[in-house]
Amino acid sequence: MSNYQFSLTKVLNWRESVESVAKSDFLTQKNLQDEQEQKLLAIKKASNDLKVSSVRFSNINLMRQQYLYKNYLAEQIEVEEGHLASVTQETERELAIFLQAKKERKIMDKIKEKQYETFLFQQKNTEQKELDEMGSLRYGYSMI
Repeated sequence: MSNYQFSLTKVLNWRESVESVAKSDFLTQKNLQDEQEQKLLAIKKASNDLKVSSVRFSNINLMRQQYLYKNYLAEQIEVEEGHLASVTQETERELAIFLQAKKERKIMDKIKEKQYETFLFQQKNTEQKELDEMGSLRYGYSMI
């Protein structure tokens, strides 16, 4: 029996490395998105905490300061939502690239599997022919 050698091994290895890089890029982008979401949640929490604590102030200077801070937080929320939207869009793009790379690698795996099945089938046919030949020769010798 001869050993099986996949004819597209280099292509399969390349596809696997492309998939690995795409997965790494996607996970990095996903982590960035998670960080942006946490940052936005922290700002929203600070804004909500400010709304809750606004009842306590009776001094006009403190109320003005709180009003300015409230406006600042509202602006920050808008800015962070914009950042989050762009990061989310980039994450979706990276996910699409990763899924495409994974699909291409799976196609190569299927091709490898089919080639191996064909190899085994051809090998079994060759062995069967050899066995048939040996059987014919034995039958021929026993007739003599």
